[in-house]
Parts: sequence; C-alpha cells; structure tokens
Amino acid sequence: MKAGKDTVEQLREDFDALVRGRFYGKYAGVVSDVEDPMALGRLRAKVPAVLGETVESGWALPCAAFGGGADRGAYALPEVGDNVWIEFAEGDPSRPIWTGSFWSAPQGESEIPEHAAPGQLVVRTAAGHTIHVDDEGGTIVIQASDGATTLTIDAAGKVVIDAATIELGAGASEALVLGNAFMQLFNQHTHSTGVGPSGPPTPTMTPSQLSSVSSSK
Repeated sequence: MKAGKDTVEQLREDFDALVRGRFYGKYAGVVSDVEDPMALGRLRAKVPAVLGETVESGWALPCAAFGGGADRGAYALPEVGDNVWIEFAEGDPSRPIWTGSFWSAPQGESEIPEHAAPGQLVVRTAAGHTIHVDDEGGTIVIQASDGATTLTIDAAGKVVIDAATIELGAGASEALVLGNAFMQLFNQHTHSTGVGPSGPPTPTMTPSQLSSVSSSK
C-alpha cells in the first residue's frame, strides 16, 4: 500500500485496477459459429454488452455438466442463432466460456418444448425427435419427428412399440405369426384322407403355447 493514502481510498484504487477491463458474471449472447476446428464443443457468439453488436467472441469452451475426459460426458451443442449465456474466465474477455442456453418468446410464443412442466423431463431436437420422461404418468416415451413412431415404457413394466414397420435384429426379413389367429386356424384344420376329411388336430393348441409377455397386431 502506498504511503500517505487513506486505507479505504487505496483499497478502492487497487480494486479498480484489478477489475478494470474485466467482465465478471453472465452475459446474454447469440451463437454465431459452431464449426469448431478443434471439435471441443466450442462456439463463438455475439455478446453486445461486452463486445458490441457486431464483434464475435473468441472460441468459447463449454461448461459441461459432466465429462471432461476421453469418450465420456454429455454433448449437446446450440445452433447458430440460439441464445446462450457467456462468461469469461477470471473476467478476461479473451477467454470466453458458454455456460448454458435460455429460451425466449418470439412473437409472444414460448420456445420451451411441448409438455415441459414440473415433473416432466423433455429432450427435443430441432427436427422434433423427443424423449419425454413423465414422473406423474409413470412413463418414458421416445418419439420420432413424424409423431407416429414411438417407444413407450411404463412403470408397470410394459413396453409398447408403435411403428409402421418393426424389425427384430439387423437384416430381419421373416414375418411373425399372429398367435391367436394361428391357434384358431390350427385347431380348426382338417385335411383330406382316403376315407374323407380328417378330424381336428389332437392335441389341440391351447393359450399356454402362446407368449404371455409379447403381443402384436
């Protein structure tokens, strides 16, 4: 501390020198570039409150929820034009970090995904593919963007696949048998013999030969 200066005044000057040109806290930004040449999940953004309306930030590292090591973690990168929160390491504007995203309401319409509410977890891509975890309804629903292809898991242990075509295994080509219809056909089957039509099969097929776990339509 310099001699002859009031302690409070000197502290103020020291603090001012420390924070001058530094930017602490979060600043609203808009993503301008996501083509990270190092493939580290970085992005560039325009941050008007710090850099003005036209200047882009440097490459901002992500503040990931978990990961930070090889071949693990969660990866979800915003798109150009999305809203992001930008911070700066130690307040240095040359060391940006993107710490998350936020929604807005253009034309008064909220951008929050459909079904989003307390007790609901919704992950939705820009194309419209969704994962919807519903604690209240006890279901997990994975749905393709067409809205007609879904996988539903409920808390009672039931799994329902609803799709125009379902293949079990890579390269599946054999059609499945409709169990109830086949049982009826089998039990009513007769064929010609030298003395006339045969009788029904003995023994007949019973529901015990059908799966009690899997069903189809």
